[in-house]
This record gives sequence, structure tokens and C-alpha cells, in this order.
Amino acid sequence: MIRFIFCFFFLNAFFNQTLYAFDIQSVKSSKNNIEAWLVEDHSLPLISIAIGFRGGSALDPEKKQGLALFTTSLLDEGAGQLDATAFQQKTKDLALDLDYVCSKDTIIITFRSLTKYQKEGLALLKSSLIEPRFDTSAIERIRSQLLVNIKNNQGNPGRIGRLAWLSMNFPGHPYSKDMTGTAETIASIEQNDFKEFLHNRFTLDNMFVAVVGDIDATHLSSLLDETFGDLPKQSALPIVQNSIAAESKGEIWSIPNDIPQSIILFGHGGIKRNHPDFIPAVLVNYILGGSNFDSHLNNEIREKRGLTYGISTDLETYTQTGLITGNVATQSNKVLETIDQIKKEWGQIHDKGLTQQELDNAKKYTRGSFALQFNSSINIAQTLLRLQLNNLGINYIKERENLINSVTLKDIKRVTSEIFMPNKLSFVIVGKTQDIPNQKILTQ
Repeated sequence: MIRFIFCFFFLNAFFNQTLYAFDIQSVKSSKNNIEAWLVEDHSLPLISIAIGFRGGSALDPEKKQGLALFTTSLLDEGAGQLDATAFQQKTKDLALDLDYVCSKDTIIITFRSLTKYQKEGLALLKSSLIEPRFDTSAIERIRSQLLVNIKNNQGNPGRIGRLAWLSMNFPGHPYSKDMTGTAETIASIEQNDFKEFLHNRFTLDNMFVAVVGDIDATHLSSLLDETFGDLPKQSALPIVQNSIAAESKGEIWSIPNDIPQSIILFGHGGIKRNHPDFIPAVLVNYILGGSNFDSHLNNEIREKRGLTYGISTDLETYTQTGLITGNVATQSNKVLETIDQIKKEWGQIHDKGLTQQELDNAKKYTRGSFALQFNSSINIAQTLLRLQLNNLGINYIKERENLINSVTLKDIKRVTSEIFMPNKLSFVIVGKTQDIPNQKILTQ
């Protein structure tokens, strides 16, 4: 199903440890050499697992867009001897938190269970990966839900703008496509498409695993073989372009829409997560438009001019590229002024970099905010999984603080001048059309 049932556990004991004292072990199974990163904690009878497979919606065939999301949405709709109702009832009976999530680049599965139900829970997880039923009734029910979502999305101004901005920057590339697909592509997807999807992606050479909780390395080693050993050995992912840069050309696109406030999406190409300048870029972004009310953009556009209730920017990272993006909503007659201020602040960061005080503040926030990713065992598992998917290494958590502390103003100036480029800022406006120089008017 598209909406999943969660069992929330409010846990504190584990997180009294010092953040950087985590002992992350690399555990390998004896039979299939399956690797997992493990953080042991025996203070609570709980185990959390995060599993990742490369190959999300960006690899959907052109005529089967939406396949990754469609397939992922069916994985808890019955497996083995259990139909959809029985499968979901079993997750309730075992108090499992079992979730399947699709993104552009990955399929992520999270599993959380009390230790006493661990064996039965992992058997259920295994069944969903090895022998999902893909019953006709479940397929058609999920297809109907996806078609409703597609129709609803057509009236969502934010989503309309987002897809237009991606199309502007990645013309013809899968990153520009809606992961939900279209009514036509969803209608064309058949049962064999789901089976082929799993066979090509859910494979041992394409799998990453992180485990946190009440289990030791010896036990985990055997569980890895028991749970995942029957997956195919080799993946067959579609061949795509290895790297792509956003075609940010400083354009302004307007999409007429009769809404109370205009929505502005903006940004340009960025860097990948494993780029050596990623940490300095994070610090710059925090000061420019990150999650704080003292950011340059928030001060100038919200506080001083009252043009919006809020504005933010972010670094988006994908397997093949990176982006620096932002969004803001404002009155339609204030769109041009808002765009001018965004360009101005971007230009000042580009030309001048940061002050030492701003850099120190950004470092302090970035060091402290990382701990928020460790407020539950499942969040820790997901963080460890992301480190694997981004090739950051098993020691990254211990090294991260030094990476932040070592950033200098010279590093910041290099990053602001080479990565934050005001002349490449591209804008998409969704709202009442205004007289904006050089804008391109699009129709929905």
C-alpha cells in the first residue's frame, strides 16, 4: 500500500552515548559474503535495519515511468502464502514497522522489530523481497490510487513548478521526470514488469545494509544469509549517463496560475555528496538560505522587506549530479523584487564569501544538528545506510567534526566563487503572470 502503518517506539537509553563513540562494525556473512554495518545496543530488546538498493525512478523505462514507485507500493500487498490483508495483519500482530520507499536513485526498506519477534519479522521481510504476490486485485487497487495521485498533482502549484524547474535544468534526462509517472505509463505497466524490476535491482551485488540494536555480529552474520541469501547474485540495471550537470542558464519561466500568492522555485547546479567541497558548501548554504532565521535571504527578503513568510535553500544530491535549490512564496506584484533580492544576495555571497563570525556560527550549528539524525535506532540505521550509498566510509561519523572544524575562510571563498553562481540562477514562477523582463511563458 502507498501509506504504511508505523509502530513508533520512543527510545532514549541508547542515545545517552556520546555521538562519536558509536562502534560501527563491518559484518560479513559466511556463505554469501553479504556485508552490513552494525551498531550493537543491548539496552532495549529492539532491532532496526535499513536496506538500500540502487536504481530508483530515474531508471524507469520511458514508456513505463512510475514503475519503481508502483513496484515499491506493492511490496507489502501480499507475499508467499499471505495475501494483502493477511500480510498487513501479520505486520500488526508482530508489531513490525516495515516500510518501502522509492526515490529517484534508490529503493530504501526499513525494518524495526522487538527482539522476540525478530525471526518471524525477518521471514516476512524476506518473503516480500523474494516472493511478492503481485495479485491482480492489489495491482489494480494501487494503480487506481496512483492515477488519483497523478490527477491531484496536476493541480498542485508547487509540484507543477518543481517539474518545470527540473525540465529546465535536465532537459530529456530521467531526473526531469515525475516519479509517479503519467496516466498513460501507469496504465501500461503489467505484472511481468514488476517481476523484472525486482530481478534486476534486488540483488546481492546491489544491496547495502545497516543494522542497529539488540544483536551481535555472530548472530547478524547468520541472519544476513538467512534473510537475503536467496536474492539473485548479479544486478542488471539499465545503462544511463554516469554524470550530468544541470543546464542552469539564468532563465526565468512563468506558468500562469490563478493562486493567491506566486510560488518561486530557483537554483542551479551543485555538487555531489562525495565531493571534497561538500562540507564547505553546507556551511555556505546555511548562512545564505539554510534553516535559520538569520540567513542572508531570510533577513533581506522576510525581515527587512516583508516579501514573504519564509525562504529557504538546500543542497540536493543525486547519484549523477547535485543541485542548489530554493523556494519562496510572495504576492504576485512582488515577484520581480523578490527575484532581484535573491540574485543580489547570491551575488554578495559569490563575491565576498562569509565573515569569520558567520563561518563560526555555521560550524556550530552543523556540528550540533547532526545529532538529530541519531534520535532513534531506525534513524541511526538510515544514516549508516546513506553513508554507504554515498561511499563516505565507515569512519565518517568520527571524522565529520574534524572535517567541519578544518574549513577555513579561504575554503569558503573558493566554494562561493566556484559553486554559488548568481549568473546561473534559474527561476520558475507559478502564479499570476507579471511583466518580468526576458521571462518565458509556459502553459500547463
